[in-house]
Amino acid sequence: MERDFPLAFGIMIYNGLPLFERLLQEIYMPHNVYCIHIDRKTRQSFHKAVKQMISCLPNVFIASKLVKVYWGEFSIVQAKMNCLRNLLKSPVKWKYYLHMIGQDFPLYTNHEMVRAIKTLNYTNNMESIKVPISNRDRTEYVYIGSRTRTKILKPPPPFNITLRKGNIHAMLTRGFVEFLLESEIANAFIDWCNDTSVPDETFFASMQNHPGAPGGVVGDQPPYIFKLIRWYWFDRCYGRIIRQVCWIDIKDLRSVLSQFNLSFLFVHKIPFDYDIELLDCLSQSLVGRKYPVELLKSY
Repeated sequence: MERDFPLAFGIMIYNGLPLFERLLQEIYMPHNVYCIHIDRKTRQSFHKAVKQMISCLPNVFIASKLVKVYWGEFSIVQAKMNCLRNLLKSPVKWKYYLHMIGQDFPLYTNHEMVRAIKTLNYTNNMESIKVPISNRDRTEYVYIGSRTRTKILKPPPPFNITLRKGNIHAMLTRGFVEFLLESEIANAFIDWCNDTSVPDETFFASMQNHPGAPGGVVGDQPPYIFKLIRWYWFDRCYGRIIRQVCWIDIKDLRSVLSQFNLSFLFVHKIPFDYDIELLDCLSQSLVGRKYPVELLKSY
C-alpha cells in the first residue's frame, strides 16, 4: 500500500542539525522523495554537514535554489515553491506534498500516515479561513518587507480571487502543486502577493479556496489533520512559548498523545535544544499506534 502511494516532503531548515537528523530518520522511506531547503543565511559548515548526511540517500536532495528566509516576507513562499519545482521533476510520482520544518516530528508511521491521507480523497489539507479584521491591512497596502507599510494601496487581486488566511503547514495534492506552478491564475496571484505582509498566510489559503484549483476546497474546510500546533491559548504549555506557539517539553506529551489529539499526523514544534527523552518517547509511541481513520469518515 505504501509503495503505491509515495509522498513528497519539503523540509525547511536553518538550525538544529541533530534534530533534523532524528526527523529524517523517522520519516524516511526509500519510495518517498525529500527536498531540503537550507536558509542561505545559515553558516556554510551547516550546509556541508547536511550534504554529507544525505549523500548516501538518492531520494533526498537539497533544493537547487536557496534563498535567505525571513519571517513574514515573500522569501518563505519562494523557498517552498523552489522545493515544489524540484519535486515535480523527480522521477518519483508522488501523490501528496507535505510541508515540513526541522522542528516537526511524526506522531504516526509512514504506513499509518498513508492510511489517513487516503481518506482525504485527493483534496488538500490546510487552513483557509476568512481574513480576520486584524489582518486585513496585510494585503490592503504595499509593504517593504513584512513590517514596513507604505501609503500605497494595493489593487484588487487578479482573477477575482477571494483572499483567505491560513498557514504554510499544508498537505497538497500533486494536481494542486502543478496548478500553483503552471497556471496563469496562480502565477499572477503570487506576483500580487509579493509586496504584501506575511504572504505565505495569504497565497496558499486563497488558492485553496479558488474554484477550479485541483484538490482545493471552496468555503468551509474539512478537519485539519496535518500538524498539532499548540497555541498558548488552547492548552497549558510546559515548554517555552515563542511567537504564541508552545515549544514542547516532555511533560506536554500527555496532551500531545491524548485521545483529543489522535487525528494529527505530526507535532510542531520540537525545541532545538530538545531533551533526548522527549524524542525517544515520541519514537517509541509510533510502535503499533494505529491512525483512527473512522474519526475522519464520521465528519
